[in-house]
Amino acid sequence: DKHVVPYEWLPRLRRYGVDRLVSLYDLVLLGGGTFINREPNVLRTFSDAFSHDRPVHVFGTGVANRAFWTNVPGWKDLSVEWARLLNHCESISVRGPISQELLHDMGVKNVRVIGDLACQFVADKLPDTSQPGLVCVNIGAASAEMWGKQDELLRLLVDVCRPLVQGGREIVIRPVWANDIQM
Repeated sequence: DKHVVPYEWLPRLRRYGVDRLVSLYDLVLLGGGTFINREPNVLRTFSDAFSHDRPVHVFGTGVANRAFWTNVPGWKDLSVEWARLLNHCESISVRGPISQELLHDMGVKNVRVIGDLACQFVADKLPDTSQPGLVCVNIGAASAEMWGKQDELLRLLVDVCRPLVQGGREIVIRPVWANDIQM
């Protein structure tokens, strides 16, 4: 869609000037992903969005949890800077209550929980599982940025899938992105 600028484009667009880009739009929307307090370049771009007197909204975004991210090399806590900007947003909605609580602890007000936007891809009605069939499983490495260890996650996946296979179901593992294939 010509009216949406995907996040992945921002590094390439930065050389042309985010300021000029933002001036072409009526509003700025930060949506999806765990973007808040995770990467300095997202904060820089988000900060640039406020320079054009456009309404800024946050929609279904996750918040990096300091308890996890302090153990990730190179991560820097920018929660004070994020809070300053977020308190100027027209609206803020996040994935879940933990993200809401993290923002509340940062001093950000009026945060609504709307859930993970990826859940919109879930069918309204679950298929009948009483008959043997196909079960699709997504498992991802998350760039090794996860609570716990990848080996434990894989063992849990085997524990969940084993009774399904024993019950006559076929398991198909589907990657969401290329890095999942490495697992």
